Amino acid sequence: MLWDCDFMFGEQQDSYVLCEINVSSVSPFPPSAVAPLVAAVLARLRG
Repeated sequence: MLWDCDFMFGEQQDSYVLCEINVSSVSPFPPSAVAPLVAAVLARLRG
């Protein structure tokens, strides 16, 4: 999944307002990229 969040400047200094979140489900190419991608995501989630 690809996530894209768009923010706008808020009314106060150094503040932001969430404008939108875009999520796209894509299949990695080539198919051999799936296993390393899954391993990287799991490693990231484990901290």
